Amino acid sequence: MPINQAWLEKRRAELDVIQQMEAESAIRRQEARKEEDEFLARVQARREALERGQPMEVAIPTFEQIFQASRDAELVERQRQEQERIAAMTPRDLWSSTLSFEDRLHIRRWENVNNMPYPVAGLE
Repeated sequence: MPINQAWLEKRRAELDVIQQMEAESAIRRQEARKEEDEFLARVQARREALERGQPMEVAIPTFEQIFQASRDAELVERQRQEQERIAAMTPRDLWSSTLSFEDRLHIRRWENVNNMPYPVAGLE
């Protein structure tokens, strides 16, 4: 009875994926174990300090301290995207963005009725 090569290749690919998942899981477990060891070391150091009668100063970071770097990066990215958006705008888009909603609605209706762009001096 011949071995089906396609099935064999599929099974090998499945085994490779499983092996990769197990390796990733082992890495995550090592990282979790490292974090747990660091936490236990801090707990032990605190207990020893309390036994000596020296309370440890524990600095609890605020949310602002924790998320400041990611917030700054996000703001820089938003500013860059906004600058790209403005740079990509046509003069007509810039002019339209300065109008009120009612004016833009009026212009849109005019363009739909007349089947042509609204005439604006200097934008043609």
